[in-house]
Amino acid sequence: MITVAWLLGAALSASAHEIYPIKPVRATLKLEPDRIVADLQADSIYWIEEVTQLRPMPVANWPAKTRADVEAYVNAHFQVSADGRKLTGSLSQARYRQLPWEVNEEGTIFLRLVYPATAPASTLTGTAEFYKEYRQETLLE
Repeated sequence: MITVAWLLGAALSASAHEIYPIKPVRATLKLEPDRIVADLQADSIYWIEEVTQLRPMPVANWPAKTRADVEAYVNAHFQVSADGRKLTGSLSQARYRQLPWEVNEEGTIFLRLVYPATAPASTLTGTAEFYKEYRQETLLE
């Protein structure tokens, strides 16, 4: 019985670094006359561990490489299209907030992506597949 408990404990601790408490990403799209704005709000742990890889996570003024990595990740996993043509978003704002009672990588990531304006009466569509790689990896285990 002790051996089984030890093996179970070893297996859980071996994979514990890859188990993230994933919460949905909240996205708000705003259509403005000269652009489309997407405001994203996400639980920070996956973003810190897998996307930004910054420790400690700065509140603002993220390094250029980190901003580029985040922009590429969002464009790959959050696709906005106008009349079937994929739009590419430009990361205009990125910040991290950690409340006093949150520890380690807990917190919230806030991102703003700006997309080019579309023709009047365009049909906008979108898909979101955040954490796709993580979900696939978890299913394989």
